[in-house]
Amino acid sequence: MKEKQKTLNRFQILLDAFTLIAAYCIAYFLRFYSPFVSMRQLAFYSFEEYLQLLLYVVPIYLLLNCLFQVYTPRSEMIKLQELLKLLAANVLGIVCFIFILYIVKDYNISRMFLILFFIINIVLGVSTRLLHSIFTKSLTKAK
Repeated sequence: MKEKQKTLNRFQILLDAFTLIAAYCIAYFLRFYSPFVSMRQLAFYSFEEYLQLLLYVVPIYLLLNCLFQVYTPRSEMIKLQELLKLLAANVLGIVCFIFILYIVKDYNISRMFLILFFIINIVLGVSTRLLHSIFTKSLTKAK
């Protein structure tokens, strides 16, 4: 049973990394290419320059998820607790992201992008957890 839980946790970490990357890319394209969030274009970075930041964003977010015990086995945690921990990790993650941008005096990151990334990351994170939970329950019932 422990080995199965370790495998599920590793899968969840990998899923979280892909979710972060997806949320980041979706936020970028919504901010800069969507007619719904059309704003005056200032001097912002290119998509490639935004992607370079992912080298820091993904590990920091995954570390925060670990620190907030988001990867605690689900049987030991109530769903609401898991979602609150995920929310707390995301709030601290975006605060860290903004703080690092402030420290390095990088003002060319769109604030709207940061807001969109924060919202999309939470929505995708919760959605993937719910789907993962449904999937693992269906596997358990199938046996």
